[in-house]
Amino acid sequence: MSAFSKRSALDGIPSLAKYVLLAGVALSVAGCSSLPFSDRFSGDDNETAEIEDVPDVPADKILNAGIRQMNLGDPKKAQKAFAEIEKQHPFSQEAQRSLVLSAFTHFEEGEYDETVAKATRFLQLYPGNKDSAYMQFLIAESYFNQVNNVSLDQSDTQKGIQAYEDLVRLYPDSEYTEASKRKLVFMKDQMAGKEMEIGRYYQERSQHLAAVNRFQTVAQSFQTTRHVEEALYRMTESYLALGVASEAQTAAALLGYNYPDSQWYRDAFGLLTGKNLQPEVNRSSRLTRFIPFVGDDDDGNRNTRRSSPSVNAVPASINADPIQAAAQSTRAPGLEEANVNSQVPAAAADAVDGAVDGASEAAASAAQSAVPGAADGEALPAAQAPVASAVEPEPEKKSGIRRFIPFVGDKKDDDI
Repeated sequence: MSAFSKRSALDGIPSLAKYVLLAGVALSVAGCSSLPFSDRFSGDDNETAEIEDVPDVPADKILNAGIRQMNLGDPKKAQKAFAEIEKQHPFSQEAQRSLVLSAFTHFEEGEYDETVAKATRFLQLYPGNKDSAYMQFLIAESYFNQVNNVSLDQSDTQKGIQAYEDLVRLYPDSEYTEASKRKLVFMKDQMAGKEMEIGRYYQERSQHLAAVNRFQTVAQSFQTTRHVEEALYRMTESYLALGVASEAQTAAALLGYNYPDSQWYRDAFGLLTGKNLQPEVNRSSRLTRFIPFVGDDDDGNRNTRRSSPSVNAVPASINADPIQAAAQSTRAPGLEEANVNSQVPAAAADAVDGAVDGASEAAASAAQSAVPGAADGEALPAAQAPVASAVEPEPEKKSGIRRFIPFVGDKKDDDI
């Protein structure tokens, strides 16, 4: 179910160690006391009858009896003792301790509903107690240990998320806070997985509007999970199926801005270009309200267009033309284009090829003027290197011995 152990949260609990230590001291004192006391929870009917004739047994003695039964491995009898303290001494310090130990005993036995009930009662009665954080943690752990497969009901997962979030919010300095944050990651991923499963179910049955609602929930409420990329891609699919092209373009653009190297973005890009569309953010889209958008240019204006993925990620149909493939390979990751399907002149590929091979400065200038986005005089990034197999071969260089032996004579080339 999870990499976390069900009882890993209970290892080294200071509060429990303290209670057990206090119990040992109290038991030693009780053994030296001259007051007669019989363990009413030992199962001896005669002793039980004798204690029941004495209604007011000291709270510490009942607590010690309950802890003794815990140490003997009999949690049921320990529970009876702790319940008796609440009956006879509801406002005592022992009553507080008995609630903590009672919740812990139920948790150890896998009785999670009882654990939640006892811990919740403790928080209601003693909200400022030093053990409140531990009680909140036991509530969250109880739900955590009941998390089911994503194909099953996830109500316990939702309750666990709320319990862990309450602990982090109310007890930020608690020793249980870091463990709660780690387990929150798992719990939220579990909930996102459930939403994705439901969304795919609707999508397979062509109920695309219902599917979009599920995918939007994932993108909005579970942005730290691994399911966001797929959710944005599925929204692209569903919006295209619904005929809402602008929302499909927005979902794909946001996917590209946040996950530029994702396979889901490559697939979304292929879907759009197959319909003569491109990833582009619609500023009025609801998606832009809760999904981060990083399309601002140097002047602070939003550049809503998203360029294509890297040349290896673009679908094969887009790279059918070798010159277009070479031009796409020269684009830097942040270079934006007015039309991702536009044809780049062959002169651009030739000029870029010449620049890479150390050709003249005039060839590099020709490349800048031919590639879209460089007409205003901006220099092309160094990363704009073409694919060697996709461009025309470079012109044949002069042959002869002068290629590798320096010539220092006075004669000109045509005299040799």
